Amino acid sequence: MGMHKTIAAGLSALLATAAAVVRGDHSGEQVDPADVGPMNQFVAEWRGAVPASPRRVLLFSECFGYNHRDGRRYGDYAFTLAGKLSGAWQVFHERNVTRLADKDYLAGFDAVVFNNSTDVSEAKAPGLTDALMAYVKGGKGVALIHSGLDAFKDSDRLMAMFGGLFRGHPWHYEGTWKFKNEDVAHPVNAAFRGSGTSFSKQDEIYQFPTYFDRKTCNVLISIDLSDPATKAAEDRWSRNFGPGSTRSDHDYAVSWVKTSGKGRIFYTSFGHGKSAFLDRERLYHMFAGLQYVLGDI
Repeated sequence: MGMHKTIAAGLSALLATAAAVVRGDHSGEQVDPADVGPMNQFVAEWRGAVPASPRRVLLFSECFGYNHRDGRRYGDYAFTLAGKLSGAWQVFHERNVTRLADKDYLAGFDAVVFNNSTDVSEAKAPGLTDALMAYVKGGKGVALIHSGLDAFKDSDRLMAMFGGLFRGHPWHYEGTWKFKNEDVAHPVNAAFRGSGTSFSKQDEIYQFPTYFDRKTCNVLISIDLSDPATKAAEDRWSRNFGPGSTRSDHDYAVSWVKTSGKGRIFYTSFGHGKSAFLDRERLYHMFAGLQYVLGDI
């Protein structure tokens, strides 16, 4: 009994410390006080894979376009705290986009996470394309959360490697949409196994009219257009923006993994706002995606 009390006390102390100091480095903003307890509990209960070796993760969440404030601060908090509590990785925050074009600097990290960053581009960081291409193909990983892929629009090579060109979100944040679990057995989808092959969530979901091709990746989650409300959102977008504004094949991937050279990539459209990081399934899905690109699952 004494040992159990000691472990519980140690965990409580660690959570209290993390709640006091962990924040998004981009702004110093904490998550809302009412959400600290639930987030701490979800993160503390996550059981990830034991890393093969100590993992260093570069977390970038600067916005040069639309500012996903909640996605940034809640995502930064979650990834940083998960590393502290689980030991699965250690997070290093970066605010200077030009550092992402420095091959020697990137070499010091096992993965880069683009958490809700927007409009990262070659123009803002000359050499970015070559640096990230070499980084991934050489065996490292990149995870992109939500608007992390609303970027790289002046680099065909990066859009092709990461898997998509962002063009809007027919499925707005206020709505609840239906999703397919396309690969129930995949470890990155482990958190959704209790929900079967179809489930609903509130989130803002992007579409990728070009560069996305399911032949080049493993689609994990996709939009389920058999749901009337979800299909109506696609139809509404098409009416509002005209022919060609939606995919003719109606293939809307939400999360995928892929390889490039020796490296790995994970993308998920989940994560627009704080609700995604207060949802155990999506939160663990994102953590597993990071462990996938790190090579630990």
